Amino acid sequence: VVMCVPKFHKWASFYADRAVQMLDADASLTDQAYVRLYNGLYHIGMGQWGDAESAFEDSIAAAREAGEKRVELDSISFRRSMRLMRGRFHELPALTEEHMEIAAAANDVQHGYHTRTARGEISLRHGDLEEADRWLTDARERLTDAFPSDHLLILSPIAAIRMLQGDVDEAWKLAGEQVQTVAKQPPVGYYTVEALWHLNGVYQNMIAKGVTPKGVSDAELAKMAKDALGAAQALAASFPATAPRAKVLEARMERLKGDAGAAEAKARAAADLARAKETPMELAIAEAELGRNSGLSQAERSSRKAEAERIFAEIGLPEMGASVGQDIAPIHG
Repeated sequence: VVMCVPKFHKWASFYADRAVQMLDADASLTDQAYVRLYNGLYHIGMGQWGDAESAFEDSIAAAREAGEKRVELDSISFRRSMRLMRGRFHELPALTEEHMEIAAAANDVQHGYHTRTARGEISLRHGDLEEADRWLTDARERLTDAFPSDHLLILSPIAAIRMLQGDVDEAWKLAGEQVQTVAKQPPVGYYTVEALWHLNGVYQNMIAKGVTPKGVSDAELAKMAKDALGAAQALAASFPATAPRAKVLEARMERLKGDAGAAEAKARAAADLARAKETPMELAIAEAELGRNSGLSQAERSSRKAEAERIFAEIGLPEMGASVGQDIAPIHG
């Protein structure tokens, strides 16, 4: 997993396979659980869904038999996040509830607020800002300084909600704190893709709507937007499964600059990547972006929007489908 960060994917694959090969009949259940867990993490980042699914199933089974609650919770958490990436929203409520119950029984603080963050993300995707705000605020109140990277996962969607609520000053403050953090220490986990999506959404919506906090210049806004996009691009370079989302963010920035041709090329690239990775939610997001591109014919724009709406409805997100017709996409989709 570490080898993915500097983009040494060949070596990452080697070590992932080698770790599994080294497991023998004498390997402890704890060792088996940890190896399978990290093997699954690697496969998710690469978009190798079947291998990841198998690895997490093995990790959970070994962890439960060994009584390793922490490894079990980590495996459940990452398996749930994989469902989110793949757009399998019908499965998320039950998986999140299971995660929450096990975390509560184990009195695990970090997973306690992770599950609340997950509930908030689900509500946000369904367009229920009030419920999303409630879950994420609960997670924020439980957040500890022991896990600084978790601030990004919790505060980024809160910043998005504040922007959607029209509180530009608070959105700017919360988003800015996170962008400054990732500029110094780029995210090293594929699971930060949603957080970076929210951060980019805050700044891109400010640019699109021509609103900034009092005293903030257009140049400052442009720099923050550039830094947020850079973080998403860096994540995609390390974890290819997140590349479709980064390409859509690039397409939106080109569209906001008025370059319909460049925006179209990047959105089409995002759609191609999503098809290759078999991620329907990412494909719907890319299709919706193409549907907003003024450089396309009206017939193709309508066709792209209809396809996005169809996919969103199919994966259980009709609320995101309803937003496809908006010229500037809402932050959550």
